[in-house]
Amino acid sequence: MERHLRTLPPEFDPNGVREYVETMKQWVHQGRWTPVQLQTLESRLGDIQAVEGRLRNARRAEVREVFVQARQAIAQGRVPVTYFKDGVPGGVSSRSDVRLGFEVEFKLPGDHFDARVDSLGAALEREGLVDWRAAHGSRLVFKKDAEAIAADGRWVLLKESKPFEVEATSPVLRSDTVWPSMEKLLGAVRGQGGFGSESGGHINVSFVWPLTPRQHVRVAQVAKAFEALLFRLGNVAGSDGSRQREGGYAGPIPLPSDPYTVDEFGGNPESYYPVHDPDDKYRAVRVEAFGDEGDRLEFRLWAGDAGELTGNPGLWQVRSELSGTRTRASSWPG
Repeated sequence: MERHLRTLPPEFDPNGVREYVETMKQWVHQGRWTPVQLQTLESRLGDIQAVEGRLRNARRAEVREVFVQARQAIAQGRVPVTYFKDGVPGGVSSRSDVRLGFEVEFKLPGDHFDARVDSLGAALEREGLVDWRAAHGSRLVFKKDAEAIAADGRWVLLKESKPFEVEATSPVLRSDTVWPSMEKLLGAVRGQGGFGSESGGHINVSFVWPLTPRQHVRVAQVAKAFEALLFRLGNVAGSDGSRQREGGYAGPIPLPSDPYTVDEFGGNPESYYPVHDPDDKYRAVRVEAFGDEGDRLEFRLWAGDAGELTGNPGLWQVRSELSGTRTRASSWPG
């Protein structure tokens, strides 16, 4: 019931349902119950289930209305995405314990490509995002050089194999730094005529607390169950005729293991091996986990975006919420 209410406007409170849900939650958290309390709860079970059903229907109606409004906005040539400059209120990407990492691929116009790259690097250095002259040597670097630069808390500009394509890889970002950093990056890219509609993008998600092997399997289960929907959300071509992300780099994930056949707590690195294949890198959702600080989930299925249609990181914000919510859901009961 609480999850349903979180998706509804704050003013939605028919018959004081929010206070009712809060009371029920306190009962659940109480722990041991007396026989009288158990009997009372049993007698109210039918009413509780009825309230939950009404809230579910209200949530579905709200989602339907948002969908209808979005289609109307698209028909009018507007982008139906709201960007929250200070982070999504109550969102997963706004949590103080979340860690996000971005791999933003984009293309620059082919004419004077090297000069555009240099101008981009210099602009990002002025914004404090990259160490263009010292760490980069005023040039795009390769993957093998990226880790050391990112570990120093700076973005990295990488050379890609496709003509005129660049990848910007972020350091680990927290909720208070992620959107100011993304605004500066995408603004500088657009300033050089850059665009992301023919490229891809990855979002890496972790929390300050590690996921167990079983929780990683839960993420894989959710991702597999909604795989087609996720690909559509991440790769539907826009009205500008933009191409979709190449699926070969973000293929379908294998059928997940039975969660009850893997270690519940992750006592050692070996307990994570049934969860993933570290060498299998080209999946829509990739697990990199060994039970240590660097564990992460990499959501590789997103299409590229430089804010061409929105003028801000709104699409990346939505995708961060989708990626983070699926990661967070692994620890939810039930």
